[in-house]
Amino acid sequence: MSLRLLRPARAGIAIALCALPACALWVHLDAVLAWLDARDIVLVEPRALWLAALVPVVWVGRVFAFTDLPRAQQWLQAALRTALILLVVGAVSRPERRESKARHAHTVYVVDVSESVPDGLLQEAQRSLDEAWRLRGDNGVSLVTFADKASRIDAPAPPEGEPDAVRPAPRVGRHGAGAGLESDLESALALGLSLLPADAVPRVVIASDGKETRGQARSLIELAKGQGVRFDIVSPERFATAPELVLRGIDLPSSLKVNVPFETVARIFSSVPGSVGCTLDVDGKASEKVSVDVGAGESRIPLTRTRFKDGGVHALSARCEAESGADRFATNNAIALRVFVPDKPRVLYVEGERGQERYLARALDDDFHVELRGAAGIPHTIEDLKRYAAVVISDVPRVAASGKALMSLGQMKLLDEYARQGGGLLFAGGENSFGPGGYQDTYIEREVLPVRLGTDQKTEAPTLALVLCIDRSGSMTGKKIELAKEAARAAAGMLNPDDKIAVIAFDSQATMLVPPTRAGNRFRIASDIGRLTAGGGTHIYPALDAAHKTLTGIEAKVKHVILLTDGQAQRAGIDDLVRRMARSLITVTTVGVGTEIDRPMLQDIAEAGGGRVYFTDRPETLPRLFMQETSQVARRSMVERDFRPLVNPPYARLELLKGVDLKAAPALLGYTSTKPKAGAEVILASPEGEPVLARWRRGVGKVAVWTSDIKNKWAHFWINWTGYPVLMRQLVRDLLKDERSRTVEPSLALERGRLRLSVDAVGEDDRYLSGIHASAVLRSPDGQERSVALAERVAGHYEAVVPLAGWGAYEARVELRGKPGDEPFARGVATAVAPYPDELALTSGPDVALLEVLRMETHGRRDPTPQDLHDVGQARVTSYVPAWPPLVWLALALVALDVALRRVRFGRAAELPWA
Repeated sequence: MSLRLLRPARAGIAIALCALPACALWVHLDAVLAWLDARDIVLVEPRALWLAALVPVVWVGRVFAFTDLPRAQQWLQAALRTALILLVVGAVSRPERRESKARHAHTVYVVDVSESVPDGLLQEAQRSLDEAWRLRGDNGVSLVTFADKASRIDAPAPPEGEPDAVRPAPRVGRHGAGAGLESDLESALALGLSLLPADAVPRVVIASDGKETRGQARSLIELAKGQGVRFDIVSPERFATAPELVLRGIDLPSSLKVNVPFETVARIFSSVPGSVGCTLDVDGKASEKVSVDVGAGESRIPLTRTRFKDGGVHALSARCEAESGADRFATNNAIALRVFVPDKPRVLYVEGERGQERYLARALDDDFHVELRGAAGIPHTIEDLKRYAAVVISDVPRVAASGKALMSLGQMKLLDEYARQGGGLLFAGGENSFGPGGYQDTYIEREVLPVRLGTDQKTEAPTLALVLCIDRSGSMTGKKIELAKEAARAAAGMLNPDDKIAVIAFDSQATMLVPPTRAGNRFRIASDIGRLTAGGGTHIYPALDAAHKTLTGIEAKVKHVILLTDGQAQRAGIDDLVRRMARSLITVTTVGVGTEIDRPMLQDIAEAGGGRVYFTDRPETLPRLFMQETSQVARRSMVERDFRPLVNPPYARLELLKGVDLKAAPALLGYTSTKPKAGAEVILASPEGEPVLARWRRGVGKVAVWTSDIKNKWAHFWINWTGYPVLMRQLVRDLLKDERSRTVEPSLALERGRLRLSVDAVGEDDRYLSGIHASAVLRSPDGQERSVALAERVAGHYEAVVPLAGWGAYEARVELRGKPGDEPFARGVATAVAPYPDELALTSGPDVALLEVLRMETHGRRDPTPQDLHDVGQARVTSYVPAWPPLVWLALALVALDVALRRVRFGRAAELPWA
């Protein structure tokens, strides 16, 4: 075989022979690693063994090497380089030698020296520490004490001349005045864990009552378990605490109001039974001491009832002291706080009769800012109405004697809108309002009031004079005129026999068809009406003028005109005439039939005349309309006699009746007869069951009706009764407007050394307001003020967190603006109190639950003995020593030898491969 064919065959055989050991190594890699592990050798990077695949390359290179070195020297070089690669691979895999030896223990005592820890627990911790120190031998013992901060306590120096072996144990002691007012167990345990040597069996002994005021010790459980640390505890419940009295808090009503008395309750905790004396201080004025006997545990002590005469922020403080027995701390016996009392609500009072407003105004003055207006003072804009929390309208007729409208349809709708948006409305009756005041069948009666005006009351009716002015122009010929006559007869039939009726027919001039006649003469009236015929033009003024003159000469309590027309007429003089009629207390109602009528003129006549207006294009409805209008006017609505209102039983416990003895009330002298609507609450009623006080919801507000009056007429005896101002104040307060659109209710909460101030910004449409500017002025207990900006956390919710600046009462005045520099559109006040450090709130025993969690999660023990702490059992320390440095040094030596073999020829030169 030629040399050219023999050399590749030799190379292939060489590669195969070199690859076989490498393949065998990878097939049995786990066995190799196990063999090394059995000999306490561990490879940190076993993946580096793949680099051994470079060994075949060396031998392939040897076959095709272009050198004349002796064959033996070439084989030696290949073997040397193979060894070099294996040494490098072994070094890169980072072998380590495992060593094991017996372990010692190290115990860290973590001792709570805060004020809440009883002396007995500290003494027990010192005793256990001294014993463990004395028996420590090769074991270690350290001490960490903590309150607001954790400190490592070193052992004192041994006595002079004594060996270090008799060095005394570290001493447990409190950290000094003021330093024990916090407990941070988490930081103490973290310091203790850092003191444990890596080669020792770790032990931590916790001597604490488990009460944390800072940190979260539970967060270190996983760290301790990872280090194999065992948390042992000294049982704190075995040690009694000194007698202690703690004032936990002051309970006040959720909402305070000006001039409304309220009760303050002190919540105390006493560890032992005894006598306790408490005093209350309001705006610097102290009350009488309240002394009570209390048992062990929590108690509630009612203090003196008081009230605030003005709105704003008020200072309030309480102090409770033990009158018998000892008390460890005096700091936790007092609480000072600041409370915000909303200012007096604004109430608009519109009185229809001049000189009569002083009675209700005097009754409301203590609780409300009352603004008085006359009969023409009903607001014309919703903005004006929104300035008031409630509106009282008393005995205001719809039209004044001058003919001027005192409450237009627009104002009625504004009052309705005001109520729907949360306002409170009170309508009080009288001689000029609900009866002959012209509100029947108006928007106020139909939509706003909880009652219908007028009933079928069977008492004696006031005298009525009614004039019917009927158009008999040519356009009324035929069916219209006949139906008009029928309507006139029907109206006459609705009247009482003693009432008077007159009928005036008009075309271009007026004709007295039926002169003023008693309604009892029905045959004559019907006969005269039958003479009505149609023909001529239409001129309304003469007819109204004749009606005015006719009614002026008649003595009647109610004077009313019904004007019927189907066409248009000249307006000249009519407006002035209707106003003169109104000044004479003559009301006018208009009825338009057909499509050719002058609607605006008829509406204006009815508006100025204090009557109603009817339009119809169906003549057959005329009789019904006349009967309806006559019924409204002739209705006997005012009941003028003595009576006492009765409480409807379902509403006897309402807050607005609290403290009002209606059985002792004097008699009212009259009221307006009404009927309740569906959904109305009739709180007070007449002996006949008719409403005297009724209310209902209108939107988110309330509307109430008082059908008697509130002044020196029907309520003549009531205005001097002691229950009158109480009832009126509580009635108005029951209706108060919801003030949320102008104020906000911020929250100031105490959170472990911090104050969290938050507020929700809500618009009038109940939507959260995003992107606004929220700021506050925070007042500290020492009187210092600082500005705080609130950041928006979520849409419409704004927050700020500030550190405590001392113990006592805090006050935050919050303002909301559209953007910086704008006027605030909403304000609010919040208060909070941090009376004393949580460490002094000694209202319960130790928090054993926390200590048990720490112990059980780490498999610790209760009350371990020194022998338990120092006993390590079979525990040994395992360490790993690097074994790769010798491989590196040997590889370096082989590199030097390989260089020598390449530079020096040992023996005769070999023939080059190509030769």
